[in-house]
Amino acid sequence: MTEDNPPIPSGWTRISVQVGEKPFRMDVPSAKLEECMADFEANFSQPVRSYRNTPAGDFFVREVARQSAPVRI
Repeated sequence: MTEDNPPIPSGWTRISVQVGEKPFRMDVPSAKLEECMADFEANFSQPVRSYRNTPAGDFFVREVARQSAPVRI
């Protein structure tokens, strides 16, 4: 594997998002994944949790990633 795509450590979950040509990656301890997701969801006034695993949820997260990207695409 290249340095741009290091192996995922045992017991960790990799979250990858690509906005245009720009990839973003975050590794989270698997045991903390639910807590990490709850922290993310708590930052919004919408009931984000109820949209998990739905097209609406996918769109919402994609828009958060797009708006958070350091360079507009």
